Amino acid sequence: TMASTTQAALLARARLVIPNGVYGHQSVASLPAGYPQFYRQAQGCHLWGEEGQVYTDYLCGYGPNILGYGDRVVEDKVEEQRKTGVDTTTGPSKVMVELAEKVVSLNPGLAWCMFAKNGNDVTTLAVTVARAATGRNNILVQPKGYHGAGPVWTKGRPGVL
Repeated sequence: TMASTTQAALLARARLVIPNGVYGHQSVASLPAGYPQFYRQAQGCHLWGEEGQVYTDYLCGYGPNILGYGDRVVEDKVEEQRKTGVDTTTGPSKVMVELAEKVVSLNPGLAWCMFAKNGNDVTTLAVTVARAATGRNNILVQPKGYHGAGPVWTKGRPGVL
């Protein structure tokens, strides 16, 4: 059973309009009974359920959220950039070049870096680079692990159309 009647009601509604009731890569079937699915607020390492329950997010947003939710320094920089109107334009901006230069300068082994818009793009690029570098075609995956939302990475998983 879900942690609350609100959670259960939201999941029932979501299943009517979202495949498996959850967006993206999450598989409801793999979560333990009572695990909350829906949150109304996040700050630092905490999440608030729809009925006000406070949870500690030990998954850190599934890994990339190392500064926590709502970090003031990050939020201020995002707002500063948002005001320029150049956030998700068709072409790159000077900020992207500056960030790439910074990333390369901090990592002596890197000659270049690349940015992507989602995890599937990054996984695909990583596999492509690994195959080119090794000359091998096969890749090792973790059973029931998350390797991206694309059909090639989720073969045989629920919710893949």
